[in-house]
Amino acid sequence: MAGSLNHIVREEDGAFTMEYIETLGDAHEALEECFHIIATLINGDKKKLDSICEALGYPEVEHIPVIYDE
Repeated sequence: MAGSLNHIVREEDGAFTMEYIETLGDAHEALEECFHIIATLINGDKKKLDSICEALGYPEVEHIPVIYDE
């Protein structure tokens, strides 16, 4: 996978980086992987996602993205 979580997180310190994202396709794949991780962690529970967004000061999301396994 050209774009993945490993491409947007530095190994040394875990900080966010765009250093290895070369195309919009890479960015799309990296974000898709992040959404998949979030959906898995919350087990599709929208209330849990809403409480996380509230705690972080982010707006609520309308729906949990559907991730299709390839």
